[in-house]
Amino acid sequence: MFKICKHRKYQFTPDDGENPDVPAGIQMSFSNGNTISIQWGNSNYSCNKGGETKDHASSAEIAIWNKDGVWYLFNHKEVYDEKNEDAYPEEVKGWCGTTEVAYWIYQASTMIIEPGKNGWDIRKKLELL
Repeated sequence: MFKICKHRKYQFTPDDGENPDVPAGIQMSFSNGNTISIQWGNSNYSCNKGGETKDHASSAEIAIWNKDGVWYLFNHKEVYDEKNEDAYPEEVKGWCGTTEVAYWIYQASTMIIEPGKNGWDIRKKLELL
């Protein structure tokens, strides 16, 4: 399944008719139960971040989750260096070019996401907040 996602053209402005929604992303769901989100709105980690949302971009933010709501963790490792913030796992991966997005589309369509291995249930994180 494909789904077009829309974002406000300008960040932090009221919905007064002068700030239209712009197509700036897509979601793809696969037969293995995984979904990948590819977004390039002005609030995403993409070339449009903090600026004007456009209907095109040279980089995008991606996220992948399974049918049970378990999100894939980018940079997952067996052991984390708590002193190295760059090594922490992330639920989204930003500023991905087209080749990297194509790679992750394939990965999303074939991989298994498991809590405690390469993914986690983001709802548990939200309960902690």
